[in-house]
Amino acid sequence: MKLTILLLTMFATPLFAETWLVENGEPRAEIVTAKEPTRSARLGATELQSYLEKISGARLEIVSEPTKQGLLSIFVGESEAARAAGVNVEGLMRDAFRIVSGPNWLALVGNDLDFQPREPWARHHNDWAKNRQSIWEELAGHPWKCPIGTRLYRNYNKQLDIWTFDHRGSLNAVYAFLRDLGVRWYMPGDLGEILPETASIALPEVDRTVQPEYEVRSISRPLLSSNELKDSLWYLRIGANRQYGILHHGQRNLTEHPKQRAAHPEYYAQLANGQRDTQSKRANACLSSEGFFNETVAPPQTRQDRRPDKNSLNKQIPISGPQAA
Repeated sequence: MKLTILLLTMFATPLFAETWLVENGEPRAEIVTAKEPTRSARLGATELQSYLEKISGARLEIVSEPTKQGLLSIFVGESEAARAAGVNVEGLMRDAFRIVSGPNWLALVGNDLDFQPREPWARHHNDWAKNRQSIWEELAGHPWKCPIGTRLYRNYNKQLDIWTFDHRGSLNAVYAFLRDLGVRWYMPGDLGEILPETASIALPEVDRTVQPEYEVRSISRPLLSSNELKDSLWYLRIGANRQYGILHHGQRNLTEHPKQRAAHPEYYAQLANGQRDTQSKRANACLSSEGFFNETVAPPQTRQDRRPDKNSLNKQIPISGPQAA
């Protein structure tokens, strides 16, 4: 009840005179996307449509250009129509967004980028060994494992058609607007969802730009690739994301390769019996080995040269552990 009262107090009087997105349960606006929207904008449009219907009972249509039938436009993502209204995403960093309104429109737009994986990468669990590993080994020219290529498919959600590494500014704008209306997501599923109820939603007067305080907002559970759709949606609704790459255990992809053990025993720690640690499961590295250091840096550089976004490079250079002279 408190949420409903708050929503009516905030939006009962439209700031543009007699202008409503929804009025008495009837749609007074349509959702406008580009003809070929980004994955972020496409999902944002369907999420906005769904939640406005939950809140007010009105189902707004999703169109690729304004129909000019006297309806207001809610622009989700960049489009020709949004640009014609003077709205763009210039200067926005990853996942940042703008919420801007005019006399007959509302824009929910942001920095969107559809992630494009580079070959080779496995499409499923068995695909790497069967079809991709030989391509990687020819490309690398060295006996290196490829943790990104073997696991990348886990970062794609087929049901939502979205990658963990997509830039999702427009989707974040939609969720921010819904939070302005009183929607909350405290945990996955209906139990964690708070929905206000109102028959009318006014067109607000707003001009707000939001830049994330943290570029990477990762949580430990791989929710986007979860088998439970409610988990994946909650991950998106709270604004989580992930950095492209592997952020730990970098040297293992070198030391645990069987060909490295045979070819370069000097890369491995010297044991008390004078033998190199090439037989144990973890195969501890010799961190004073210059060759080991150089080969540890080389695999991520090879992947970096083939990645779609080269803003940063994570090189897993070992700084502690067993050492040998």
